[in-house]
Amino acid sequence: LGAAPPMPVLDAVLVNPGRPLSTAAVYRAFDTAGGRARADAPAIPKALASARAVVDFLRGRRNDLEAPAIALEPLVGEVLAALEARPEALMARMSGSGATCFGLCAGTAAAERLADALKRDHPSWWVRRCGIGEQSMPPPG
Repeated sequence: LGAAPPMPVLDAVLVNPGRPLSTAAVYRAFDTAGGRARADAPAIPKALASARAVVDFLRGRRNDLEAPAIALEPLVGEVLAALEARPEALMARMSGSGATCFGLCAGTAAAERLADALKRDHPSWWVRRCGIGEQSMPPPG
């Protein structure tokens, strides 16, 4: 692994269905299923200049832990489906070993609409709009 390429701040929505999902259990399920990390992943570009470029790059990659996580907690699959069904989400993925998932959006307004819709349609889920990237963090101090 190396340093991540320069990329823009991305607007996103984080969603957790409110069910615990053990990282150890997800990895055990991955191993039990004979899981192997993908060896043919595309090369990381030197720069990702736009949200669309980030999405295009990520579409060629996957989270190998997604299937075992969904097998252990089907609500993770429901979260991903809910994100993917909304036009505001450019793409959806599970974060790490779950259960939190994220949707990337084209801008702040789209992320706000997505978060509002998910909160309305799934009031028991934890839903937060956020920025991903260096400038999205508050300054130290």
